[in-house]
Amino acid sequence: MIIPTELAKHGCVTRGVVHIGANDGGEIEYYLAAGIENIVCFEPLPSAGAALLEQYANDARVKFVPVALGDFNGFGEINATTEHGQQSTFLPVVNERVAYGEYKPSYTLTVPVFRFAYLMDSVTPSINSSILAANCLVIDVQGMEMQVLSGMGEWLKHFNHGGIECSGVPVYEGEAPESEIAAFLAANGFTVLNSAGEHGDLLFKRAE
Repeated sequence: MIIPTELAKHGCVTRGVVHIGANDGGEIEYYLAAGIENIVCFEPLPSAGAALLEQYANDARVKFVPVALGDFNGFGEINATTEHGQQSTFLPVVNERVAYGEYKPSYTLTVPVFRFAYLMDSVTPSINSSILAANCLVIDVQGMEMQVLSGMGEWLKHFNHGGIECSGVPVYEGEAPESEIAAFLAANGFTVLNSAGEHGDLLFKRAE
């Protein structure tokens, strides 16, 4: 699912996207094709980041931040998969079929982790201004959804709409189920627009 495109069906107009867990930037081409020209990508895996930068390093519409986001500032150990690290995770797996499919962890890697609220005070002015100009939030972090949301603090309310990949029944140990994520969004002034089902994208927009 290309989240801004699906959100457009609910009347959401996307001016810019902050994509947390962008991996190698596979969605960027679809954002650009939809006319979205302000995109900020967060991805901690060097192999995935290198692939993203290989294609978009000279594109002023795309900004890249090589860190993970969570609910603390420090370092975390990620269980990384082969190739560009699709479906790499910080958490132990409960349902391996849903979590990995054809991908399996092959090594661990220590990466920097920051709270979004902290990072907004330390990123470069150009990235900060791009984030401020974005109104759509996309989160794809393999079980760390609630940690990312918690680490956003009041910055979550900066966004008008977005989508979060999550699960009705947790795939990872320590993952919050869709019901908890939906309740957190509602408590922060958003309306949930659909159900993620067993595993999928939960769409939301600011309550009217």
